[in-house]
Amino acid sequence: MLVLSRRVGESIVIPDCRVEIVVHEITAGMVRLGFKAPNDVDIYREEIWKDMCFQDWNQRRPNDGAED
Repeated sequence: MLVLSRRVGESIVIPDCRVEIVVHEITAGMVRLGFKAPNDVDIYREEIWKDMCFQDWNQRRPNDGAED
């Protein structure tokens, strides 16, 4: 894991993903981030992404272990 310090207005760039992450605000225990990316690049909060992966996994697994 890469851990960086940034100030408000500073950003981090992930070139291969064409994503820029900008620090918008830092308040008591909370950081507000902005994400700049092309329209074809999807960005999700972690909990949403995990839920989507879990739903996809459930749809792909066999039903009740019964064979066709």
